[in-house]
Amino acid sequence: MKLITARPGIVVGLVRLLVAALLVTSTPITHAASPEKVAPANPLGLPAKAVETGGSLIICGGGRTPVSVYDEFARLAGGKSAKIVIIPSAYKYSSTLVVKQRYAGWSRYEPKALDVLDAQSRDMADGAAFNKKLEEATGVWLGGGFQSRLAAIYAGTKAEATLRAIVERGGVIGGISAGAAAMSRVMIRSGRDEEIVIDRGLGLLEMAIVDQHFTQRKRLKRLLTAVEQHQDKVGIGVDEGTAVVVEGSRVRVIGSHNATVVLSRPNKEVSLHTLAASERADFVAAGDAAGKRFDLRRLAEK
Repeated sequence: MKLITARPGIVVGLVRLLVAALLVTSTPITHAASPEKVAPANPLGLPAKAVETGGSLIICGGGRTPVSVYDEFARLAGGKSAKIVIIPSAYKYSSTLVVKQRYAGWSRYEPKALDVLDAQSRDMADGAAFNKKLEEATGVWLGGGFQSRLAAIYAGTKAEATLRAIVERGGVIGGISAGAAAMSRVMIRSGRDEEIVIDRGLGLLEMAIVDQHFTQRKRLKRLLTAVEQHQDKVGIGVDEGTAVVVEGSRVRVIGSHNATVVLSRPNKEVSLHTLAASERADFVAAGDAAGKRFDLRRLAEK
């Protein structure tokens, strides 16, 4: 497999997916989408009202994450007026004390409120007591661990609906590693290359599939497989030490490395777009009759 890369810019190469072998072939680079094309309001399927209220997601690829990523989350949550909730449930910690020690660094932002909510069962995630603090939050951080555990506890519960409501009222939800993978409704639970297991995630992104530790764990093939199986979805692969901020039709990359966007094309082809740290782009209509395919247009850096 040969991928075309460049710094800086969006790299676009057409890749043909063969069902049996997942053989990838590239054609010459094409230009990014023309400025005349209209940006769809919500191509990645954020919760319905998020576009008008400015709600956002921060999708973090895991590993050693720069402070700038956490700084941006705290800013979007409201700075010192923020009410932040940490959900560490993707990993089974031995005690509440260990959890609080693990996430003690968040206190340096001096938010108005900082709480840890760690449901141990679906009944707990459905409970009024658990959701009360969540309903007041302006920002929620989903910790790393195992996305299968996170989804098993929260997917389809009242807590999931409350998380969506936070974004709909203009708040931010961030997730790192497993917490990032669980954001998409179609969630990669496990597997490598062509052998993957798909499960139900939290539905914060209805029209995207997220993968993390992307370049470091060589996960391009498995994301391509997931997009081949769900061709109406956009694939988003995020490197370690890197985050993608999703705001309506726009994405921007912060951190140390890259993000990869996989867009479906007719005849089981896809286009690959690499966004480097500090790059910004928006999704624009690709011009298909159904209006369900997109191009990615690079924006000038601020």
